[in-house]
Amino acid sequence: MKNLIPIILLIISSHLCSGAVMTVPGDSETIQAAIKGASNWDTVLVADGHYFERLSLLNKSLLITSEIMLDGDTMHMHNTILDGDPAVLGSVDTGSVVRADGYLPDPPSALIRGFTIQNGFSEKGGGIYCRLYNLGLRQCVLRDNVATKGGVAYLFHSGSSLVLDSCTIEGGNQSIASHFSWVKTIMDSTKVCVLKNCVISETQIRPRYSTYLLDSELDACTLSAYQSNYFITNSELDNCYIEAIDDGALIIENSLLFSSDIHCDAFSGAEISHSMIEGQVTSSGYWLDMDNSTVNGSVDLGLHSSAHHTVIQNCIIATDGNPAVTCGSPDSLSVICCDISGCDPAAWLHGSPVQLDTSNVFFFDPQFCDPNLSDYMVYNTSPCLPQHNNCGVLIGALGYGCYSPNGDVNGSGDIDLDDVIYLIQYIFADGPPPESIDIADVDCSGNVDIDDVVYLIQYIFANGPPPCLSRG
Repeated sequence: MKNLIPIILLIISSHLCSGAVMTVPGDSETIQAAIKGASNWDTVLVADGHYFERLSLLNKSLLITSEIMLDGDTMHMHNTILDGDPAVLGSVDTGSVVRADGYLPDPPSALIRGFTIQNGFSEKGGGIYCRLYNLGLRQCVLRDNVATKGGVAYLFHSGSSLVLDSCTIEGGNQSIASHFSWVKTIMDSTKVCVLKNCVISETQIRPRYSTYLLDSELDACTLSAYQSNYFITNSELDNCYIEAIDDGALIIENSLLFSSDIHCDAFSGAEISHSMIEGQVTSSGYWLDMDNSTVNGSVDLGLHSSAHHTVIQNCIIATDGNPAVTCGSPDSLSVICCDISGCDPAAWLHGSPVQLDTSNVFFFDPQFCDPNLSDYMVYNTSPCLPQHNNCGVLIGALGYGCYSPNGDVNGSGDIDLDDVIYLIQYIFADGPPPESIDIADVDCSGNVDIDDVVYLIQYIFANGPPPCLSRG
C-alpha cells in the first residue's frame, strides 16, 4: 500500500490546480469545450445543471469540479449531472460518460469532483473508461450506468489507477451483464483500484488486480477477488457475498460483515483479522488464517485433495447447533485460544484432519450484548476478555461493550474476592443485602445460596464460567 500513497494523494487531493480556471457555462457552453480549451493543470468549474455530454479528457491533467469546490455544499453533487443517455446523445461514440484515455510514457492525472454520472451505455465502462490515466473521483454519485464489461468503470492497461473517494454507487449498474466485472483490469499488476469512504449498493465488484476497499459501506454487493488481491479495511458490509476465485486472495481487517458470506475456491485463500462475520465462512482454498475475529455462523473448510493448513486463533465461533468447524481429511487445523458456543462441545468439529492442534479451546457463552440486534460486543463478565481466560488475550473482534452487574455483589465495579466475602456475609452472617438479588444469583438458579459462593470462587480463581446474565 505504501507505494500507492503518492498516487492517491495526487489524485484525490482537493486543492485547486495551479493553472487557469475555465467556467461552464460562462467561458464555455459545454464541459467538453472547456476541456478542449484547457491546458494541463487547469480547472474546469461547472455550475449546477443537467449536462447531456460524454466527456473525453484528451490526455490532459485537469481538475473538473462542480461548485462544491467553492462552498463544500454536497447538494452540488446531486445538482450537477453528467448524463450520457443514448436516447438523447445517440450511440455513435464509445458510450462511456467519462473516457480517460492517456498515452505513454507519462500517464496524466485528473480529478473529477462533485458530479452525478449517469446513463452511460457502452461495451466497456458505462460510467468510466480509464486507460493509461491516474483518475480520481471524489464526492460523486454513479448510477444507472451499464456495459458489457464494467458497468460502473473499466480500468485498462498497465500504469492506470482509479480512486473513488467519498462516492455513492447505486444499483442498476450491472443490468446488462452482471457476471462481468464492476472494475475489470487487463494486462499486468501495476493497475490499482481504490474505493475510500464510499457507499455502494447492488453492485458487483470484480477486479482483476489489486483493489482496496477502505472506510466504506456496502449493501447487497458481490465482491470477487478474481486472480487478484482484495483488501477490505475498516468497512461495513450488509447482505454481501465475498469470494476469492482462481488464485485470488482476500485480506479482511477491522471490518463488520452482517448477513454476509465468505467463500474461497480451491486455488485461493483468505486472511481475516479483527473482524465480525455474521454468516458462513467457506474455504476450499490453500490457506485460511483467522485472528481475533467473531463468526456468528460456522467455518467450513470443505474437502481438499492437497495439503491445506488453517489457523483459527483468538476467535469466537457461535453456531446454531451445527458443528462450528467442518474440514476434510487432508487438512491440518490449528484452533488456539477460541470460544466455541452453540454446539455440543463433544461434536464441535466435523471431519478428521490429518493434524489437529487445539490449545485453550473452551465452550462458554461468549455473552454477546444483543445478537438479535447484531451487537456482538460482549459483556464485562465475558470469558472472551483477557482477564477472564487462560490465554490472557482478547478473544473475538469487538471487545467489551455492555455491563452486567451480576457477580459485582458489593457494587464496586469489579468482580473479585471482596464480592465473595460480601456474599458470604450476606448469606451466613446477616450482612447487608446486594442492591438486587439478581446480582448475587450468579448461577441464575433463582436462589442465592452457597452454590453462588462456590460459582463465584471458581470464576475468579479457577477459570470457571462467568456469572450468568440476568434472565428476568
